Amino acid sequence: MKKVNEQFRASILCGVLCLASFALCACGRKTAPEPDVSALSFQLRSVFVERTEGGCLIARGSIGGATRNVASAVLELQPLEESCEGCPFVPQERVRVEGENIWEAPGAETFFLRYCPTSRAEEYRWRLSVQNALPGLPPQISPVGLTSDEALSRPPSLSGMPSLPERPEEVRP
Repeated sequence: MKKVNEQFRASILCGVLCLASFALCACGRKTAPEPDVSALSFQLRSVFVERTEGGCLIARGSIGGATRNVASAVLELQPLEESCEGCPFVPQERVRVEGENIWEAPGAETFFLRYCPTSRAEEYRWRLSVQNALPGLPPQISPVGLTSDEALSRPPSLSGMPSLPERPEEVRP
């Protein structure tokens, strides 16, 4: 009887150890699967804004990655009356254009925007924000830049290029 009792205890102990090992194997980090954001996102490669003779601005640049997911672009402008190095960027005009209207050609990675600001300043600080069509993916935001006068030194070739509206739309971030 003693031998049966010892075997019974050993089998119970073995069963408890098996259950414990199964329970410990089930423990761990459980998360929902995450999409490969590198295949769904895009990056601003280069952006610059030039001032034309007529006081309008031309924004050009390139976007790499999943450009099909570009929903819209927002150009923010702050007119400068004097040098304001180190001042915070406070945009006074914002204009938004839908993603399909910024490309130089279908399937291209380069964009071209023309906009005539309501404020007629000699120089502007600017920032471009490009929103992704997929919710949850962050927008790509350029650093704050200064307009250049490079467009003044060459004749404008604006025919057939997309243009932003003459008046800015109110865009809330």
